[in-house]
Amino acid sequence: MFGYIRAYKPDMRFREYETYKAVYCTLCRTLGRQYSRLARFSLSYDLTFLALIYMSLNDDRVGYEHKRCVANPLKKCTFCKNEISEIDYTAAAAMVLGEYKVRDNIADSGFFKSILYRLIHPFFKSWRKKAVKRFPALEKIVDNYEASQRSVEKNNTSSIDRAAEPTAIALKQIFSLTSDDKNTKLAVEQMGYCLGKWIYLIDVGADLEKDIKTNGYNPLRYTIESNVQPIQYAEEKLSGTLNVCMVECSRAFELLDLKKYKPILENIIYMGLETCQKQIFNKEKTK
Repeated sequence: MFGYIRAYKPDMRFREYETYKAVYCTLCRTLGRQYSRLARFSLSYDLTFLALIYMSLNDDRVGYEHKRCVANPLKKCTFCKNEISEIDYTAAAAMVLGEYKVRDNIADSGFFKSILYRLIHPFFKSWRKKAVKRFPALEKIVDNYEASQRSVEKNNTSSIDRAAEPTAIALKQIFSLTSDDKNTKLAVEQMGYCLGKWIYLIDVGADLEKDIKTNGYNPLRYTIESNVQPIQYAEEKLSGTLNVCMVECSRAFELLDLKKYKPILENIIYMGLETCQKQIFNKEKTK
């Protein structure tokens, strides 16, 4: 997870932003409490969105309290009260995905660049074992994702749809575990699939220039011409698919019977995704 699914803050009410930050901070605290302080570095806004979706599907009331920030004791933050199973699930997903990401970085980096990842991998491996004991289904999801993604990269797949499929399926399955209701499950699965594909392709576009220089895998590398600007090419090739992903995600979102957090989630779906997409391409153009 790369932190691309985030709210558009200028259009949020103050109380909505405080709630959004409270879930983020509670997830941070849960990662530190259940796994390790170091585990907090795997925190992202993508995971906060997953927690919000999960929490919004039930009508349990959530209380809030002000406490010292776990990362900066000099300031106070708002946290959710008590233990919340939805946040526990999200923290476990962060650990399983984080351990895969560390192994992927080791495989894709040279010896010296991979030293840091090799040093922290035993910690992530331990946290993953702890996470899958509580949520065993996560292990199979990420194992299947890893095998599929390795196959895509090994075959130097140039199709952006085939390259994005493993991530899309993994997010679909992770979102699927947030509900037992048949209709709700179908909707959140569609959301997860579209968001997984969107995240992968946004990252592909942002990394194209770097991947060309480092000879890293990127499906766009195999079709770009040498005299073309990478970011302009990426935007041209990806914008249509990215926009379709956002539209399909919003359609699935509208089918959900949300018990709470609807304005926050609408902000993320209808404004946050589009704003992030524009920022990624415009930032690269400016650079």
